[in-house]
Amino acid sequence: MKTRLIALSLMTVFSASAWAADPAPANAGGSKRHETAQRWKAADTDKDGAISKQEAEAAKMQHLSGNFDKLDSNKDGKVTHEEMRAARKAHKAGKQ
Repeated sequence: MKTRLIALSLMTVFSASAWAADPAPANAGGSKRHETAQRWKAADTDKDGAISKQEAEAAKMQHLSGNFDKLDSNKDGKVTHEEMRAARKAHKAGKQ
C-alpha cells in the first residue's frame, strides 16, 4: 500500500513537474508542459534551476514538497530536472 501511495505521488509529481528542458510539442500536451515549465520557473525564486523544499512549499507544489526527500537523490536540498527525470525513469522501470 505504501509503495502504491509513493508511486501515485511520484506519478502526480512527474505529470506536474517540469520536463521544461524539452521543447513542448504543438498539441494539447505541449500546453500542459509549457504550463508546468512556467510553474517550475516561477517557483525557482533564486533562479538556480532547481527547486528547494522551501520554494516548493511556497509555490504550493504539494506533491513535490511531500516527496522532496525521496526526489532529492543527492541530498543537497534541491530537486533538479535531472533528479526528476531519474525518478521518473526509475518509476517507469518499476512498472514494467
